[in-house]
Amino acid sequence: GNIYASGKGYDGSKDSHKLEYGQRNAYLNGECTISLQGGTVKGSIYGGGQGINKVNDSVDYSKCARVEPGSTVSVNLLDGIVEGDIYGGGEVASVLGSTAVTVKGGTVWGNVYGGGREGIVKNDTMVTVDGGTIQENVYGGGKEGIVEGRTTVNIVSGISVNPSLAAPRVRWMSPGYRESLS
Repeated sequence: GNIYASGKGYDGSKDSHKLEYGQRNAYLNGECTISLQGGTVKGSIYGGGQGINKVNDSVDYSKCARVEPGSTVSVNLLDGIVEGDIYGGGEVASVLGSTAVTVKGGTVWGNVYGGGREGIVKNDTMVTVDGGTIQENVYGGGKEGIVEGRTTVNIVSGISVNPSLAAPRVRWMSPGYRESLS
């Protein structure tokens, strides 16, 4: 399964007593750090929450499982294996603060993103790679998501990659998009 820093969004549709939208939604207000120091995550790690993948013109589902303004979330891979991706942001959930992802050891079978998956990060994202193995790519932004602030990618001591794969790409996905190979 996946690991989330914030909670799981709630849309109220399963309750018989019809709670007002937002009354039970999970959110994070403050600082949160996820640190993996060993073991295996058989999914992905998200610095934000698990939102609701629904479209409704009268309800803003992006606020479900949100990270509140002024909050900071950090994801640190020190050792261990992540069989999916690492995201600084949430899964279909807004981060109204900043994110930081650091890889110092261990292995990521997928990609590393400073932003979220199908979610917005209102402030800045930072990705630092100082060791470890990343099987795919490193992105300052998100996957099908938006970063409205600044994206920063720091490669301190290089990236070890699986020799059967092409060289990893480092991508900045934000206003002023630019790409460089490393």
